[in-house]
Amino acid sequence: MRPLASSKYFQIHLVNQKIVIALTLAFFIMVNTSYFWYDNLIIYLVLVIVYILLVFIFLIKLYTISRQSVFTICLMGVILILTTLKPSGLINFHKLLNTDLLNAKKEEAPHSKTFFKLKGNHKFKETISYFGLTEINGNYELKGDTILFHNIIITNADNLKRIKLEKEINGYYKFAIIEPEKFSSGEIVGKLKMYKNPHSIPRELWITKNVIGK
Repeated sequence: MRPLASSKYFQIHLVNQKIVIALTLAFFIMVNTSYFWYDNLIIYLVLVIVYILLVFIFLIKLYTISRQSVFTICLMGVILILTTLKPSGLINFHKLLNTDLLNAKKEEAPHSKTFFKLKGNHKFKETISYFGLTEINGNYELKGDTILFHNIIITNADNLKRIKLEKEINGYYKFAIIEPEKFSSGEIVGKLKMYKNPHSIPRELWITKNVIGK
C-alpha cells in the first residue's frame, strides 16, 4: 500500500504545483497588462490579495523545498521580485502605443481654445485655435511633478513657418508644474501651471487626464 499512497501523494503534489504555476503566471500577466484596467479597483484589490497569497506559498515552499518544487520556487521568486521592482509591469504600453499620459485644455473665448497633450514617447503637442491654428511640438522630461520642455517647434497652419524657439528671447515655456485638484469636479483633475522662468506668472490649463506613473 505504501507505493500506492506514495503515488497518490505525488499526483496531488503535481496537481498543486500546476495550480500554483497557473496562478503565478496569471498574476504576472494581469500585472503586466494593468494599462488596460488600471482604474478598476476590484481587480487591483484581487491582485493585492493574490500577491500576499503567493508570497505566503513561496515562503512555505522555500522552507519545505523538494526536487519537484525547484522550478515552481524559481518561477515564483522571479515573478515576485519583478512585481516588487516593477509594480506597473515590465511593458510601458503608454510608450509602446504612444498614448496620452496627460491632457489639459483651456477655453478663454468661443474662438480661443488650447489643447495640450503629453505623449508616452516623451513628446508633447499643444494646439492653439485662435482665428487660425497654431501647433507646438517638442520633447519633454519628467522630474517628479515638474515637466521640462526641450526642442520646441511651432507650426502655423497659415504659412507653415517653423520657428525654433531656442533662438527667441521670449520663447516657449521652459517648464510646467502639475498640481492635482484637492476636490475634483467633473472632468477636471488638476491644473497645469506653465512658466517661462521661475519668477514669471504662470499660464494655467485645466488637466482632464493624468495617468503619469500608472
